[in-house]
Amino acid sequence: MSENTKLATEIKEEPTVDLVEAMADVDKILNEEDPEFLKEIEQIQIDAAIVSLSIMDDAISKMDKDSGFLGVVKGHLKNAVNIKANPKKVLLLWLLIAVAFAVVYFAPTILNRLFADKHFLKSYAELNSDVQSYNPLTESEPLFDNPKFAKNVVTMSKMKANIKKSEDSSPNPMLALELNIEGTTAEVTIEIKDREAEFKDILLRQAEDFTYSQLDSTDGKRELLNSFRTEMNKSLTQGQVRRVLLRSFILKP
Repeated sequence: MSENTKLATEIKEEPTVDLVEAMADVDKILNEEDPEFLKEIEQIQIDAAIVSLSIMDDAISKMDKDSGFLGVVKGHLKNAVNIKANPKKVLLLWLLIAVAFAVVYFAPTILNRLFADKHFLKSYAELNSDVQSYNPLTESEPLFDNPKFAKNVVTMSKMKANIKKSEDSSPNPMLALELNIEGTTAEVTIEIKDREAEFKDILLRQAEDFTYSQLDSTDGKRELLNSFRTEMNKSLTQGQVRRVLLRSFILKP
């Protein structure tokens, strides 16, 4: 019997008629063409214990279970939870997992701070600066009276005016004064200097309405200067007069 027929018998498979006839034809051809080769094949003996299909099936099944990516992952998972066998490896693995989770969680915030647009300051809280309070009446600097800035002051030449008499004056009291006029801008002083004659006429008309007794008092002088400022502001085309100061003041009874 040929080797193929022996293997078929050990596997306990029922050969079909075609297979038996084909094997017989093969034996016949080998007997006619090369009888020596057929004898050598028949002399070969195979130990049934070596070719044990049950052992091979177990080995293949074990290889399927323990090999491949799933088997490697399964082995690592078992080691990851077996803290008694590998305490250092288990602790290291969970530490790496915690670090990876922290990186994923905080990465958007860190990247946003690193690459955020810093051209504009939306709030001083971003700089973590301390909140400070101040008293505007004592700690702030005045805008116009600040000595750090130059004054927009123009001097108007001396003026003389006849004022109204009063009980303690002569019939023809007179006033002579010289003024310093402070404007809010330099353009104001330029305009006053260019239109000096016009403004002097306006101021003299205002002074003629005051009496000697009024101008002899402090309140009267203050009222006269306020009226000068009001009338000049009505005539200015740009800016305003901030205040009018006395450079010289002579009152004749």
